[in-house]
Amino acid sequence: ELGYSLSHSFGAAFDNPDLIVGCVIGDGEAETGPLATSWHSNKFLDPATDGAVLPILHLNGYKIANPAVLARIGRAELEQLLRGYGYVPHFVEGDQPEKMHPLMAETLDRVVGVALDSKGRLYAAHRGDHPLLRLHPDGTLDCEIGAEHQQRKMAYDLRGPVPIPIAERIWLHGLHVDPWDNVWITDVSRHLVMKFSPEGTLLLTLGVDGVSGCDDRHFFQPTHVCVMPNGEFFITDGYGNSRIAKFAADGRFLFDWGRRGTANGEFHTPHVITAGPDGLLYMTDRENDRIQVFRTDGSHVATWPDLHSVDGLYAATDGFLYGSSGIDNAIIRFDLTGRARDVWTLPGVLHYPHGIAVGRDGAIYVAETGDDWILSGRLPEQRALAPRQGAEGSALSKFRIGT
Repeated sequence: ELGYSLSHSFGAAFDNPDLIVGCVIGDGEAETGPLATSWHSNKFLDPATDGAVLPILHLNGYKIANPAVLARIGRAELEQLLRGYGYVPHFVEGDQPEKMHPLMAETLDRVVGVALDSKGRLYAAHRGDHPLLRLHPDGTLDCEIGAEHQQRKMAYDLRGPVPIPIAERIWLHGLHVDPWDNVWITDVSRHLVMKFSPEGTLLLTLGVDGVSGCDDRHFFQPTHVCVMPNGEFFITDGYGNSRIAKFAADGRFLFDWGRRGTANGEFHTPHVITAGPDGLLYMTDRENDRIQVFRTDGSHVATWPDLHSVDGLYAATDGFLYGSSGIDNAIIRFDLTGRARDVWTLPGVLHYPHGIAVGRDGAIYVAETGDDWILSGRLPEQRALAPRQGAEGSALSKFRIGT
């Protein structure tokens, strides 16, 4: 109650980049002068050398006998106050422990995508509240994008013969920034693809909200987008349809190719698509454990076999492709012939790297969901998500790897 818990938490995080410090702040303590001042300690954090602090403000509506100040004000005012301090607040409300635990775990949920724009700003997509964020190059928050256009829906696991309901939440999946810094996302529960301007204005929506299909207007759990320098773009569609769809720069459907299967030009979960410096399209055929290469007219160029569940793929400015294998907790550097030049596994550090991006300075950014998988065989239906306790390991991480 003296008001020093948050300042002590920041003190623990300084010079300890591997620490995430959780700090529970009571509503009575929040009224003290030291605590009110220590919110601003985030101005002194350096993401390269310091850890992170997660303040948890516990407002239970009273302090001894009187309502606390922060419990008296409305939610909108409280959110504005915390945003002014430089935080993105997430609200978890209730009074029954058996319900509050899963709500808290969902709020701290999976980071699924990462991207970079021409100014070096980072974009992170996740599945909790405030699911699409833009960050400054130093990792501090810049702004939120498209919050009013996100909705919670039920998503289904389609890898096996029978769809299995997963959870009802926001289900962003693919994240891509095009040459003009427009931000593209896919939503696998709503079967949508959305395009936002750099300022956050919704410019384009493709698909029919909540309705799956396989034609020029419908998707079935689309997974990713890749925009070419001429404005044409490709969508991997995805978990349900196993196809790639090509669109004109103005959003007109042009053609598609692919179906469920194992032959060249057939897919089982086309997961991410990216354009290489040679103008070819590189696509992770995840459940088939391979990468396929295509020309922009859909003709097949090559197949890179004998991989293992590659989730993310990014064409970097150094001429290499960088992949992330979530199940193996590995980062892979490929040359354009398909040879794996380097493989980095970081036990206990990476926690299911789902998305990957590489800066012009060579820094590698990884979106980690924090999931663990149980494997009973090589087939997609023999991969099962282990029971999850909270969101431990879910993170957006930055690495520098020596050459």
